[in-house]
Amino acid sequence: MSRLLLGAAAVLLTTAATQAPPAPIRIDQAGFETRGPKIAVLPSTQAKPLAWTLTDARGKTAASGQTIPVGADAASGESVHRIDFGSFHTPGTDYRLHVGATASHPFAIADRPFAPVATAAMSFFYQQRSGVPILPAFVERSYLARPAGHAPDIATCFAGVDQKGGKWPGCGYKLDATGGWYDAGDHGKYVVNGGVSTWTLLDLHERLAAFGDANAFADGRLPLPERTNGKDDLLDEARVEVAFLLAMQIPDGTKL
Repeated sequence: MSRLLLGAAAVLLTTAATQAPPAPIRIDQAGFETRGPKIAVLPSTQAKPLAWTLTDARGKTAASGQTIPVGADAASGESVHRIDFGSFHTPGTDYRLHVGATASHPFAIADRPFAPVATAAMSFFYQQRSGVPILPAFVERSYLARPAGHAPDIATCFAGVDQKGGKWPGCGYKLDATGGWYDAGDHGKYVVNGGVSTWTLLDLHERLAAFGDANAFADGRLPLPERTNGKDDLLDEARVEVAFLLAMQIPDGTKL
């Protein structure tokens, strides 16, 4: 056992030694909107402003300015400066911020830099589907694909004595609860949590329409098996849980 632990420790130390430290200039890794605010953070104990430059993909200076000393930041426990380059409006990729010898990771400036984040967030719902296989064609990385889980998923009422001595009478019916979304990694499925999540998607659909972006998740926009059915992809995903919620209703005339 001691050899195993020492070996694991050696692997961890080797991994830590080979990993590059995080860039000292913190930026939004998703990018910045062309006409939106652009703020970066530099950990520094310097009391005076520091010169910064913004370089493009060719390494040429695209903008420059002075940092804004902020001082102690309670959330991070660091002393920081702000870098405000919101007046720069040229789209592009592989931009970097520099202060002295330090530089940020490369980032993009674009009209809709967060669109991939929305797609990734919606992909999470597909990957949480129960009762159907998660197909390689619709996930970002092949190892996220998997066979169908809990197919079928037949539920009934608990009958007997629980761990605390409580007696449960059971019930005379079963529900085919196949489908819907898993709540988390433990593969539980709950109507309350599922109802909140479904409402969130449906509310988003309505709000996008109200703000003039009704086609944000039009058919084919998301990597889903239903992407060519002529229906809005966001509604396709919401329908998965709506079907589960309907299936979880007890038969008419049955007492809880």
